[in-house]
Amino acid sequence: MELLILVWRQYRWPFISVMALSLASAALPAPD
Repeated sequence: MELLILVWRQYRWPFISVMALSLASAALPAPD
């Protein structure tokens, strides 16, 4: 469980930024 917290602290911001990026790309019309 401590390992999970450590990993979450380490990778929280990259994970959040990737989530936000994917949400933004899903919300925006894709250029084709």
